[in-house]
Amino acid sequence: MYELSRALYRELRPLLAVDPRSPGRVERLLLEACEQTLEGIAGGLHYFPSAAAHLFADVRFLFPVREQIRARAIIGVRVGKAQEELGEAQAIEGLNGRRRCLALTAQGAPCRREAQHSSRYCSSHRHMEGDAALPRFRRRAGMRATQPVA
Repeated sequence: MYELSRALYRELRPLLAVDPRSPGRVERLLLEACEQTLEGIAGGLHYFPSAAAHLFADVRFLFPVREQIRARAIIGVRVGKAQEELGEAQAIEGLNGRRRCLALTAQGAPCRREAQHSSRYCSSHRHMEGDAALPRFRRRAGMRATQPVA
């Protein structure tokens, strides 16, 4: 994630409108916005769906008007690639080497907790481990995997 945010920052930095009265301020604001956006993406792809538009809205005032189209295009490409890379990494091993719980919350969103060491589920959803062999409609009906299926 650090490498992705720095690469985005390095590509956008030449386009900035630098303020001579406060050197380094504009660069610092851009870097912080890039890092926050990519942390949001890494935190959960579904939680942060329009990251490129969000980042551009946060930093567009840092660029002169003639450079805003280029800045938007760069942000769109880089953030899209970051979402793909982080999405693949999360699907394989989870965020930061942790495995995510495979359960869905009551609202239908993916659980954001870490799976237990010996399970595919977190401590709140560990009861679903035995139910994995049953079809979903039977799990909702309250049947357990140990019950005979008629």
